[in-house]
Amino acid sequence: MTDRKKAESDLISAYDQIATSEEELRQNYENLEKSEQKISESEQRLYDIINFLPDSTFAIDEKGIVIAWNRAIEDISGVQAENILGKSDHEYSLPFYGERRPILIDIIFEDVEVILSQYDTVNRVGNWLIAETFIVGAYQGKGAYLWGIASPLYDTNGKIVGDIESIRDISIKKWHSMLWHNQERN
Repeated sequence: MTDRKKAESDLISAYDQIATSEEELRQNYENLEKSEQKISESEQRLYDIINFLPDSTFAIDEKGIVIAWNRAIEDISGVQAENILGKSDHEYSLPFYGERRPILIDIIFEDVEVILSQYDTVNRVGNWLIAETFIVGAYQGKGAYLWGIASPLYDTNGKIVGDIESIRDISIKKWHSMLWHNQERN
């Protein structure tokens, strides 16, 4: 009988350990679910912030894959986010230049002379690259003077994980400036 009672006692003890482990696993799973929910909510907030920025903004990862494309850039490019997110191979240059080619977001670390061959004005402020030029393809071929600023995206360890670019239509400012200069000459 004592062997049987010892076996029963060992079995009850093992069952208690399993029950405790099961409870710990359940708690860990619930904590993981809560963490995933917080991450999801945080990602949604970030998406909403980028999506509702007044300036046209898009981002690519380190492989050149489009990871963000906001509403304002949909207006300038004529391309909806769902048709470009996840695309690569300079797909984002097509609506502006009609061809796949590096644009401001791709040439952040190039020499200013290289960039000046593609843009009217170029300024570098730290890791930001600021340029402006007339883009024929903007607004589905209507064209516009665009000002852009591009910057690398960093992870928490300071490693570059992509790039981001914001674009602003400065056509009215440019045309007013040209009119003013023409009036001054006359």
